[in-house]
Formats: sequence, C-alpha cells, structure tokens
Amino acid sequence: MLVRFSVQNFLSFGDKAELAMFASRVKAHPEQVCNLNIKPVSKLLKLALIFGPNASGKSNLVKAMDFARRCIVGKPGFSNIDTTYFKLQDPIESTASNFDFEILVDKTLYRYGFIYDKDTYPSEWLYKITKSGYSPLYVRNANKNERNIEWDDKLFKTKKDREFYNFVNKGVPHTQLLLSELGKKELELFLPLYQWFTKLIIMYPKTEFKNYPMIFRKPELQNLYKDMFSNCDTGIEGIDFEKTEFKEIELQLPDQLLKDMLQDIPKVDHTLVSLNLPKGRYLLEYDHMKPTLYKLLFKHVIKSTGREVKFDFPEESDGTLRLFDLIPLLGDTKNDRVIVIDELDRSLHPLLTKKLITECLKMGLNNQSQLIATSHDSNLLDTDIIRRDAVWFVRKTADMSSEIYSLEEFKPRNDKELRNAYLEGLYGATPIFRNC
Repeated sequence: MLVRFSVQNFLSFGDKAELAMFASRVKAHPEQVCNLNIKPVSKLLKLALIFGPNASGKSNLVKAMDFARRCIVGKPGFSNIDTTYFKLQDPIESTASNFDFEILVDKTLYRYGFIYDKDTYPSEWLYKITKSGYSPLYVRNANKNERNIEWDDKLFKTKKDREFYNFVNKGVPHTQLLLSELGKKELELFLPLYQWFTKLIIMYPKTEFKNYPMIFRKPELQNLYKDMFSNCDTGIEGIDFEKTEFKEIELQLPDQLLKDMLQDIPKVDHTLVSLNLPKGRYLLEYDHMKPTLYKLLFKHVIKSTGREVKFDFPEESDGTLRLFDLIPLLGDTKNDRVIVIDELDRSLHPLLTKKLITECLKMGLNNQSQLIATSHDSNLLDTDIIRRDAVWFVRKTADMSSEIYSLEEFKPRNDKELRNAYLEGLYGATPIFRNC
C-alpha cells in the first residue's frame, strides 16, 4: 500500500508536495479504511480523489509517480518531456528532482527515494520505518567515478554476502538506480520492494487496455465485462471473440507494413498476439504454423426481436471504450494493487464515475488495494460515497508552482455540502477568471 508520496522540483512542482494516505478520525465509511495494526501506521485510506482547475498540476502529480516508477523498473522518461525540473525558477537554483515513497510491503514499512538530475541518480536511499523512526538500510551516493554506499550490517548473514552486494553496487553506474539492478537480477535483497513498483498501475486519459489475450483466456474477466456493461446501462450484453478471415486485416494495412508486422510476431503455437488496427481489435494465434484471427466485438440485442447484433470497436462511443479500459482495474483491486488514474471521469457520466468508485471499493473490500484518481467531477464531493479525508486539492501558488493539500486542513462540518463549498471557492483549487 502507498503510505505517502512526495515530489520536489519536478514539472510544475517547485517546493516539496506531498500526498498522504493516512486515515483521520473521520468515522464515515469505515470500509474505506484498511486497519493495519502496524506501528507507527495503524490505518490507511483505500481511496484518494484529487481535484483542481485545469493546469493546476493534478496530472503532473500522476506523472511524478509514473516517472519515478519508470526510473525504478527500468523505463525512465516520457517521450514528450525534455525538461523535468520546475522551469519557472529565476535564476535556476537546481535541476535535480526529488522523489520519495513510503510504502507497505509484506507487513514491512519502507521509505524509498532518490534524486534524479539529467539522466543521473546522484543519491538513493532506503529506510525501514519503525515505531522509533527511520532506520537506514542503505544510503547511496554515486557519480561518474564513485559509487559510495552505507549498508545496515544486519542485512547480511555473512561477510561474503556483504562483499557480493558491494560488488553489485560498484557495477551499477550513476545513470541507474541500485534498486532497479537488484530487482532486474531478481536478487533476494529487497525484491518484494522492487516488485511493488512493477505492480503499481498508472493510467492516463488516453491509456488503452490492450491485453486482449487476458480477456480471451479468462472467462471471469469476460463475466466482469458483461456484469459491468449491464449494470452501467450501456446496452451491451457482453463481449465476444469471433473468428474472421485473414483478408480483413490485409485490407487495412499496406502490404509491406503487414509483412513487417507478421514477421515480428513469434510463430509459437497457442501464443496470442494483440493487433490494434483502424477498423477493430484483433487477436492472432498460431497453431502448427497456421494463423487464426479473432476479432473483438461487443454484443447487443435488438429488444423487439431478440436478435443479437455485434459492434466493432470504432462503432462504440468514447464513454463505452473508456469503460472498457477501466473495467479490468476492478479485477485488479482483488490483488492488493495500487491504481492511479488521471482524469477518472473522462468521457463518463457523473453517475457512472460514482458507480466505478463504489464498485472498485466493494471489490477491494477485504484486501489492501488503493484507488488514487484525479477528477474535475465535483459531483464526487459527496460524503454519501467518500470520506472527507479522501479529498485532496491542487492549486497554483503565487510563483506558479503547484501545491497539494487536504480537505482536512479546513476541518469542514459533517453536514457541510462539500460540492457547493468547493465550487464557491471556499477550499481554493478552482479557476480564477480575470477580465481581459
């Protein structure tokens, strides 16, 4: 579980900004709290919703988490971001960004973080969190010539073990994180910590769910689609994978592009490969070197006659396709996942967004899953469905940097109508219109 995340000097965040998942004394919706009985963290929230105007920095908070995750799992950076530090500094005092996580992994609380500066990692640290404070497990400083590290002696059973990990550390350049190397090599030390970051799910408004083989192979996921589509009044009765002629994809791609694509696909029996094409979504399966093509379709029923009609991907609405992308996350809440979604409400009706949140919380009731999402939908500011301490705001300060703060800072009354108070500007984080 995520306990706390902080970021400094990254995109629109200049000063340190922090999102914390600690549960307050709010008594409403106790099912949205995970009781840990682990000192010093006894209760954590399973939900956090972040509100704020356009360009306030909500998406940048999600990008900060994602950027740090990518650095750790070995896929750093975004193709459309050249400068990561806060640019509205005059003069520029620092180009180094600071990322810090406090997380719960297998009943152990960790604090892990690092400094990123122009494709290098000059500092990296890992602490164990105990009731008496932070106990260092390792602190690493690296540059082009040196990789200095201080270990907790209790980590190693033998002197030989310590020598081995010192050897690993020396082989990790200053352009790579030590945790990343330990995880990729599947070394025992801190492997569960590394795997926590590999399981962290981060979704953007344009993120598409493309794991069609998983849907094909898992009837329980197909049933989840059927139930959610029905419950959300989409008119869809379910999804289907229908065998189709190979010439269907031949008509959608230039000959050479199709040949290159097929050449890159491993011709291994019963291996399924997803194909995203302009006129649909397909699965390609080889059996004894012969290809079989399936098309993903949505099933509808004509009410007057009961006849089934199937729709292609492009024939469905943006809202339906957004729902298609989000539904698998409901299943992931059963797996102690931390799910972060930017613009949860994109293309969705307000009631449907509420439904997704309540279903997500319901399916993650008996585990340690968490949902963290940004939104513009003020209808979600409803204490009938969420706790007050689950609400966060992001706004721009006088120097145009972003800051994040909790609704709990305002100590709202239990009977306060949060939505109206927010839209009236009582909590800030709303657009300020100026006369031109």
